[in-house]
Amino acid sequence: MELPSLTSSGSVQSHMSVSISKKRLRLHSSHSDAWEPPLPVTTPRRNRRFSDLFGYCDGWNAAVWLWHSLSNVYLRWLLVMYMCFSLVFISVSLYTYLDDILEPNAAQEDWFISSSQRLSRIISYYPTPTDFEPFVLRGTRPDNLHAPTACCSCTDSIDVTLLMNWTRQWNGPVSIVMTTANSSARTSLLHRLEPLKIFPHLSLHLLPKQNVSPNIVLNLARFFALTSHVVLFPAELSSMLALDVNAAVAQYIAQSGHIPAILTSLSDLRFPMPPLSPVILSQDYPVWCPERFFFSHSRSLDWEECLWRTWLEDRGRFGHLNISVAMQKQPPVLPTSIVKNRNRLTSRYRAETCDLLQKRQMILDSTSRRGKKHLQWIKTFCRQTIEHSLKT
Repeated sequence: MELPSLTSSGSVQSHMSVSISKKRLRLHSSHSDAWEPPLPVTTPRRNRRFSDLFGYCDGWNAAVWLWHSLSNVYLRWLLVMYMCFSLVFISVSLYTYLDDILEPNAAQEDWFISSSQRLSRIISYYPTPTDFEPFVLRGTRPDNLHAPTACCSCTDSIDVTLLMNWTRQWNGPVSIVMTTANSSARTSLLHRLEPLKIFPHLSLHLLPKQNVSPNIVLNLARFFALTSHVVLFPAELSSMLALDVNAAVAQYIAQSGHIPAILTSLSDLRFPMPPLSPVILSQDYPVWCPERFFFSHSRSLDWEECLWRTWLEDRGRFGHLNISVAMQKQPPVLPTSIVKNRNRLTSRYRAETCDLLQKRQMILDSTSRRGKKHLQWIKTFCRQTIEHSLKT
């Protein structure tokens, strides 16, 4: 028996390997021809991280990216409204800034208001605008708007020569409220006041009332002052001023004009002040002389309440000008019954004012050391002055 040769056995092996590979190919092709579900097609999402926003070099591309990233319609409208508001705000701010640069003097005159505007701010306690005549003589505003304006009052029976001498001695802006007893004699009164027109900074106002609180008249004179600082003279214009009063007051205003000051020759400044002592204030000082009914009008007593209210507002931090201003004769002595009733009304007014001021201080600052110190000062001062008003 003959054995097969090596060549024949190799051909058999090669045939078998070829057949096996063909079977594998057929098996693989049959599996590949089977149906498979297609993969879902998705669009690439934009990366909404903030780092991508800062990666843009161009601001317009960043805005476009932000617009496309906001898929909500309401968010897009909100963005449009914000952009419009920003554009309007920037335009208004730029216009205001350029207007201040082009007109530097406008900011200095913003505080000045016309006579009609001033009259519209007067409360109903004052006479109606048809009775009160502001600026019967209108003075011109001085170049220095911080110059002190002398605010005072007088009656229509005053000597015009005395009024002219007083104005000449003051040598500055003056605001005078003149009370008249007979409104029908207005023409003759204006003719008698003609010589006052030689003073360019004198403003005179007519008030056809006689029995009126002196504090109301002083408030009107201060209200119509044409400069930023005033000096209230509560006494009648029956005596002359010192020659250096205006210069001393102007120097004080230049150094510390925001602090009220008293004109008196006393070195020890404490309350109560000397009767009818003039006071230096800014025209827009937050405190005005009280116009409350105190049963009987008296220049010295009403003025004492004005000084008391101002002293309380600044907690006794008053300036002092060593200037002696001569006053008129001593005021008449009131009957005991009138003084007693007036003291009761005065004490009630002071008690109500102190109560409101203490509540305001507690709301603003009552926990800090400074706030507690101010509150204690108010309580002590109010207790002393209220007891003093009851005893006098």
